[in-house]
Amino acid sequence: TATQLDAVSEFLAHGLEAGHRCVYLADANPPSRIEDALREAGVNVTARTAAGDLVVRDASAVYLDGGFDLDATVSELRSEAEQSALDGYKGLWLAGENTWAFDAEASFERIVDFEIEFDSACPDHPVTALCQYDLRRFDGSAAAKALRTHRQVIYDRAL
Repeated sequence: TATQLDAVSEFLAHGLEAGHRCVYLADANPPSRIEDALREAGVNVTARTAAGDLVVRDASAVYLDGGFDLDATVSELRSEAEQSALDGYKGLWLAGENTWAFDAEASFERIVDFEIEFDSACPDHPVTALCQYDLRRFDGSAAAKALRTHRQVIYDRAL
């Protein structure tokens, strides 16, 4: 939605300006839509992508490559955080659309377990993540479980 794109583009623009590598894991929105929203937020997408500051990837390639594997996914994202630090960034900012969960063979509880595990997987690296749940697609129970795994929640543009 437009509100989602506004929020995520502001999030990523802020992360880039603050010196973080920003990774967007796209699913419901094609990468071109994310890039357009970032341009509207004043981000030079071409330059930031060429420099390695901004990466827009297919969420399925991260979460579902060969089927959902919690440990492999945590390991891949932890490696991304470690590489960001080695490359001189202040940290890693991730923004991910969670609609990929509908294509996973894993239970939603297992996906929530991934979020809990990832939160504790990078204690030595500053990682900030914006997990995006389209509440029109997740039922109330799933949304409640997801909310319990996050220290802060943005709903309708309010923290």
